[in-house]
Amino acid sequence: MKTPFHRLTAIFSLLLVIGLLLMLVVNRPLYAQDGIQLVPNQIFTGTIDSPGQENEYFYDGTGGTEIEIEVQAVVGSQLVPSVALEDIDGNILASEARTSSAVIAITLPASSTYRVVVGSNGNTVGGYQLELRLNQVNTPTPTGPTPMPTSTLNFPTPTPVGTLAPTRIPPGVSRVGRPIEMNTTVEGFLTEGRWDVWQFDTQANQFVTIELTSTDFDAYLELYEPSDTTVPFLSDDDGGRGTNALIYNTQLLMTGTYQIYVHSFEDSGTGSYTLSLQSGTGAVVSVENSSLLPFGEAVTGTFSAGKVSYYFEGATGQRITLFLTSAHFDTYLELLDSAGTLVGENDDDGRTTNSALNIELPSDGTYFVLVSAYESDAAGNFELELYQLDSIESPGGVIEIGQTVKSRLLPETAASWTFQGEAGEIISLSTMPQNPTEQLDLFMDLMDAGGRVLVSDDDSGLGLNPQVTDYPLPTTGEYTVRVREASVTIGGRYLLALRPGRVYFSPLADPAGVVVLQEDTAWVAGVMDDTIQTYALWVIPVTEGQQLNVQALTASEGNNFPGDFEMRLFDTNWELVAESVNGVLDLQRIQPPSDYLLLVHFRGISEQPYQLVFTTTP
Repeated sequence: MKTPFHRLTAIFSLLLVIGLLLMLVVNRPLYAQDGIQLVPNQIFTGTIDSPGQENEYFYDGTGGTEIEIEVQAVVGSQLVPSVALEDIDGNILASEARTSSAVIAITLPASSTYRVVVGSNGNTVGGYQLELRLNQVNTPTPTGPTPMPTSTLNFPTPTPVGTLAPTRIPPGVSRVGRPIEMNTTVEGFLTEGRWDVWQFDTQANQFVTIELTSTDFDAYLELYEPSDTTVPFLSDDDGGRGTNALIYNTQLLMTGTYQIYVHSFEDSGTGSYTLSLQSGTGAVVSVENSSLLPFGEAVTGTFSAGKVSYYFEGATGQRITLFLTSAHFDTYLELLDSAGTLVGENDDDGRTTNSALNIELPSDGTYFVLVSAYESDAAGNFELELYQLDSIESPGGVIEIGQTVKSRLLPETAASWTFQGEAGEIISLSTMPQNPTEQLDLFMDLMDAGGRVLVSDDDSGLGLNPQVTDYPLPTTGEYTVRVREASVTIGGRYLLALRPGRVYFSPLADPAGVVVLQEDTAWVAGVMDDTIQTYALWVIPVTEGQQLNVQALTASEGNNFPGDFEMRLFDTNWELVAESVNGVLDLQRIQPPSDYLLLVHFRGISEQPYQLVFTTTP
């Protein structure tokens, strides 16, 4: 028979057992079977399917070991990953969350089992890759003399294909990288002082182009062969555009797995980057996938992404010039030979954001011209021209009186235009750049049939434009107009206008007409075309003491044009008299009485009908 004391003792014993079991459950060590066991330098994949979800992993680490844990969203994933490292008691030792990649670096405090928790930042979901890397294991300090410190003053300069260069990769950085496939582009996030490693498999004699770009840090690349060497096969700092790194069209000498090491020129650099691995030059350089580029003709195209390819046949020693122009984006021009090797390239022609390239071809064969943009997100229409520099002459021809021609002035050359005239006939000549932003300093000569210069001009027109007004031809016969640059000789597009009688020329247009001012109001209508020639000129005869007010209106609604519509009034010597303010040109009494030249200009690129209202008082 059990007494109450015995019953009480049994209850206390039962409670003690339960308490011990609870303590064991709460404080028990973590074991790998509760999650996935991490293996250093191996890639693990996973998915966060819903906000708030956490995936756990475990790692048995040694005290004093430096590790890095990186979680990166896979291509196409919307996940903004987070990662945390916990000790055996559940204490968070380190955590991190980034836009597309979360990285933590830590020295393990003790030999134990650690828990790695992967989650999401905000409500993002998607797939990810997880990698744990061993950076360095502490070893006993060796006896003997203190070793000299490793120099960290400068990165190596780019080296030729197939040569070795010193490396700055610290000991312990993984030689196993994340996979990158040929002809693909990947994105990553570089933490401070860190080296990212990517790897790919290839065959010997394969040509590759590797490009590392970043707007956050000065990009630096090293490429390692499939061997145990501790020095890179090739390295580059600023071989790309700006501070981007580029290993271009390089022949790989071995079969196996190559490693690409991504770093910043400065160890403190950090941020997002894009890494591209392409076979050959990374561009289409075959005749089948390119368009023929003829000599002496302008071809037009549209650029949206990648590169647009053209081809032509060239000969050894042939001198050529290429022009790439666009009103929509900052152009970039490349010339490759038939093997895809870069022969020449250009970003800006020295005067605009257009591109120009003058070069002597090194060999016979097919050449490829690649059109692209300096900015990766640019797009729009472009025009490409190819000329042979085999003489001192630019393209010219025949011009009729009353005609305007458009042409290209080649570097260090002149253009000749011929016309037929009658003795005593009055003509006017003007030449000017097609693009008002292209500051061509042009010069013009008028010569007779014997080559004698009758009249020359440099800057009688507006700005740097030459102009001959009201010139009587001395004889009947053929005349030649020669156009060249007065100073800088890099060439450019120009207009040449030949008119009968006395004519005032605008920078980019013929006179639109003569405005006869009444005592009340005069209305004048016009249209700016949708080319870059958004100028018009009106000739205004002003009487003595006349007061003038000019207002620019939209043709459709009659509202004032905004500041995009400019008006400037000149005298016949192209001296500026007044400029518009907010679409209104307000003048007091003009002295002396004369013809005045009203230049109207719309800064946009589109068709713009307009009206001008002239209000006068005697």
